[in-house]
Amino acid sequence: MKEFLARTFRGYHFEFTRVLSSSFDPWYHILVHLAEKDIKFRMHSNKSGDWKITEGRLPALLYSLEPEFAELIQLNEKPPAPSRTH
Repeated sequence: MKEFLARTFRGYHFEFTRVLSSSFDPWYHILVHLAEKDIKFRMHSNKSGDWKITEGRLPALLYSLEPEFAELIQLNEKPPAPSRTH
């Protein structure tokens, strides 16, 4: 699992930083430069394990990318598959 990820979605560069709170409940701080300014927001896992944007007032583009962000985060959160050397 990586603590920092950078990916491009729809031509915009996004930086994901994994943050672990004291209760071992991870969330991700996400940064993107959009419309001439830096936009920072968080994604957190809900009770059913889905990763969701937690802010309520962001550009529509970011909400439309939520499934792609969630997929990237979920892949990062997965434990690595055990290596098979037979």
